[in-house]
Order: sequence, then structure tokens, then C-alpha cells
Amino acid sequence: MPSPRILSACLITFVIWVLLRLRQARSRLPPGPTGWPIIGNLFDIPTEHSWFKYTEWGEQYGPMTYVNVGGLPMIIINSHRIAYDLLAKRGAIYSNRPRAVMVQDLIGK
Repeated sequence: MPSPRILSACLITFVIWVLLRLRQARSRLPPGPTGWPIIGNLFDIPTEHSWFKYTEWGEQYGPMTYVNVGGLPMIIINSHRIAYDLLAKRGAIYSNRPRAVMVQDLIGK
């Protein structure tokens, strides 16, 4: 059995590696508000009139904002030009969406 020093060194190395991987993955995304672990920015977004918060984040972080809502990554686009370029001109690239079981299967039949 390995000594406690070796186990603690491996654990510290693993934690540092995980933190560096998370930072590297986050650096490829647009800027946005920092959220809580697991729930992300779930409680930062109001249930009514959420576009006011999106506009505030757009002024603070730029025309594209990244938020994590309960583990679901979201990109908020606050610019008409960027939305047109990404969604109208190159919409076929971004048209993949998660399957909505309630809408497609239960209500549709």
C-alpha cells in the first residue's frame, strides 16, 4: 500500500489538474458572470422580465455572454449583427437542439 505522502501528493496533483482543465475550458467561452458550483447562474436570472438582466450583462460583459444555468451552458447574444451572422447566415451549423420530450412526444400525440 502506498504511503500517505504519496497518496496526498497524487490527490493534490489531481485537484490542480482538474482546476487547470476547468480554467482552460472556460477560457474558450465568452465572458460572463461567475456562478455557483453545480447550479451555476440559476438564481441570478429572474423568472419575470429576464431580458433586463440579459441587457445588463450585455453592457457589462459584451455582446456575447456565457452563463451556466443548472449545468446547461447558455450563450446570450446581445447584438443584432452577431445574432444575424450566427443564426441566419450560419444557422445550419447551430441548429442542433436537445430533444424536448414533453413537446414532441406527449403533447404532439
